[in-house]
Amino acid sequence: MEDSAARANSESPNPAPPDRRLVRRVQDGVFRALVSAGLRADDTIVAAVSGGPDSTVLLDSLVAARRRGGPAVHVAHLNHGLRADAAEVAEAVVGLARDAGLPVTVGAPHDYPIGGSASEASEDAARRARWTFLRDVARRAGAARIATGHTRNDQAETVIMNLARGAGPRGISGMRADDGEILRPLLTVSRDDVAAYVQARGLPVDADPLNATPRFRRNRIRHEALPLLDDIYPGAVNAIARSAEILAGELDGLPLYVQPADGLRMPLHPERAAVPEGLFPATFVAAVRATGARRQLGAAQLGAVARALREDTHGRWVELTDGAHAFVREGAVVVYPERVRDAAWRPPAPLAVPGEARVPGGSVSAKLIEGGPPGGRAMDGFTLDHDRLRGRTLTLRAPAPHERVPGESGQPPRDLSRLLRSRGVAADIVAGMPVLDVDGSSACVPGVWRHVDFAPGPNAVRVVALEACWDAIPTPGARA
Repeated sequence: MEDSAARANSESPNPAPPDRRLVRRVQDGVFRALVSAGLRADDTIVAAVSGGPDSTVLLDSLVAARRRGGPAVHVAHLNHGLRADAAEVAEAVVGLARDAGLPVTVGAPHDYPIGGSASEASEDAARRARWTFLRDVARRAGAARIATGHTRNDQAETVIMNLARGAGPRGISGMRADDGEILRPLLTVSRDDVAAYVQARGLPVDADPLNATPRFRRNRIRHEALPLLDDIYPGAVNAIARSAEILAGELDGLPLYVQPADGLRMPLHPERAAVPEGLFPATFVAAVRATGARRQLGAAQLGAVARALREDTHGRWVELTDGAHAFVREGAVVVYPERVRDAAWRPPAPLAVPGEARVPGGSVSAKLIEGGPPGGRAMDGFTLDHDRLRGRTLTLRAPAPHERVPGESGQPPRDLSRLLRSRGVAADIVAGMPVLDVDGSSACVPGVWRHVDFAPGPNAVRVVALEACWDAIPTPGARA
């Protein structure tokens, strides 16, 4: 009688070698992540590619997913200018994209400066510049998501860093696989598997020396803290990442509330409607129906709005049905019949002290306070020194194109629009924000930024308090 094991082997194809199984497993995981995010063949995703192993594997997997009906891919690479061979690395990424037949955008150091040399630049400054660049590319490409190559090891590092900063449950839950803006398809893949994938596919990758410098905190956690912890508790990296995943799931199960939009600056549109305060999703669904939407909201739309609410985003669009969109900002939701973007407004509005001036979407008041700052201390960004304004022309205007303002603490000048975005002003409302202009120089954006030359000192006798007040947004069905 023929041996059953031998017969089974003769009747089935030879199993794939381990490296091919690994490649297929990673690519299948990336494809599933795209499907779970609701991305289709007619969508576009921006792939953040540094040229290192993680992002190169991400790009290779996204290209494979595209052949299976996944979204179109637009490659984005930011040249920080921190390395002597930065131009060569950028050229290599461009080559990868072109070999795959993909569009690619490379950001130049002078367009997204981080300040300082390679030995002086901070991790936070580089991260802010990178995300500003990626969001700019995504906006221009009309992308549904930005994809990054964060791995399971990156997740563990992030949790440790957040713990060291004293983060709460949200920080300890780490990065999300999909937060509605950023997709991290490799978040369950280990760095060892990434290295094996690179070897199996023969992919060219860059070994960035900055990833080894001990000056960056993340590098010390990666090369010193986590290996030591893994030696004390074998499997600690996987366990930390798993704990973050468990906690994120528990947080996702907590009740969600829509906050009132009162006092928030939202994109302008004559038919916008604020979702009333209440429990999500019931309040949100009722508000969308009240706007006259004909089609039902699907799980993908509700999930995207829920993610934006949980992340407490500074501003995120979610496409709904029939061309409608929701804008989520700081826990509030406003429904629009279309996606809009505020335009710069003209002419400038004169402002008296004391006095008030109308601006698109609201008004700005200037109140004169006698006696100077309380207790002799300088006040916050809403206040200016009256003596430095007296006898000068004050107007309110929109940010000028490519307007630059002085940096803080000796830093070089910064692009005002990017500065506002870095401080939580949504990209879609930056162009319409009011700037206080004093004799042709930008002095303040109420509540967001203030020129140091106009700050009240401890001996100021009188100060001017600026306050922006935004118009109330009607709720669905409240219009006459």
